Amino acid sequence: MNLIYHIIQILENEHVITLPSLGKFQLTFNSVTIDGTTKKIFPPYYSIVFSQQYDIKNETIFKKISSLESIEENQVREEYGLILSQWKDILKDKKQLFLECFGVFTSDKEKISFKMFENCIVNFKNFGLPVI
Repeated sequence: MNLIYHIIQILENEHVITLPSLGKFQLTFNSVTIDGTTKKIFPPYYSIVFSQQYDIKNETIFKKISSLESIEENQVREEYGLILSQWKDILKDKKQLFLECFGVFTSDKEKISFKMFENCIVNFKNFGLPVI
């Protein structure tokens, strides 16, 4: 199961997803901006906002992935648990978890933060426009 793929797919369709025992991602749209000093025009883009431990009992993701992959919800729950356990182990040991084409989690004691990569797939696929 490619969890990142499903997270991105659900974010693009619904603009919000909760990962049980981790947190909530929300996809927000940012309009075109013009820098008053340089007169550069920056294209529209999406940003992903992460909130740690938000509604940790929300298990909607299991139903959605089960439907998308045509597999049992219990199997999705099991695989999700393994993936999340690996992510948490990496965060515990290395304090950072890089997720290709998505972003990076950073751990500081019990606080987990997330920063979307500039070339995150949600921006590349939808816009890919240069600054002019």
